[in-house]
Amino acid sequence: KGEGPKLGKIQFVVDVADAVLVLDGEAVDYTDPIEIPYGSHSLGVYANGYDAWERNLYVNSEEATIVIQLKDEEGTEDTQESISTTETGESETSSETSSQSEAEQREEELELLQDLLTSVVL
Repeated sequence: KGEGPKLGKIQFVVDVADAVLVLDGEAVDYTDPIEIPYGSHSLGVYANGYDAWERNLYVNSEEATIVIQLKDEEGTEDTQESISTTETGESETSSETSSQSEAEQREEELELLQDLLTSVVL
């Protein structure tokens, strides 16, 4: 085998212009796709006037697009995201308004992301 670590090329799309994306504790420029080693990573997106968006990201596909929608601090809308990555690396994202608690929503999103990213490799 002798191959080096595999890298996934991840494109992040954030709906707030001046948001800061933090990957594994370091702010990164996400204007272009980022090459991230396969495995588990911490991901956070922060912007003034918006709630922090923090997730665990598990990378195990060559390419993916992740759309991140921040919620304003007043909590006027609770948005649930679904991210699915096809085998060719194309992604489809849908959003719907939900009344779930933020903790339940995060848990479901994490499970969904892990299931979807794992299924791409299989």
